[in-house]
Amino acid sequence: MDRWRPDLSHRRLAGSDMAHGVARLEETMHETLTTMLAALRRRFEGLSSTRLVEMRLLGSQARGDADPGSDLDVLVVLRGEVSACEEIARTIEDVADVSLHHNEVVSCVFVSAEQVERERSPLWRNIRREGVPI
Repeated sequence: MDRWRPDLSHRRLAGSDMAHGVARLEETMHETLTTMLAALRRRFEGLSSTRLVEMRLLGSQARGDADPGSDLDVLVVLRGEVSACEEIARTIEDVADVSLHHNEVVSCVFVSAEQVERERSPLWRNIRREGVPI
């Protein structure tokens, strides 16, 4: 997964040193993102193991064009009726713990599997095309 590319133009490094530095930073960011999303998935599996259908990373992080301050947008698909407000209240401590531990903002969107199946809008086409399974 491609990650953001920091502007390192102010640094005076040889070409190969610069390329190595950028590659290492991208690798570190990818490892952090992977670790963070795995932790979030484990917590959600613990809370909703029978209801959890899938989780997908959305937005700039999924597309690989995130800026350093970009949040992580996560789609959480659940079986049965879904009240977004109730799900947020039920998961807020886990999401906050993961966010604070990794110093990243996580935004979760909760939807039912039925809604995912029936939606045909351009937004949902983009989610299906660009969303990265977690």
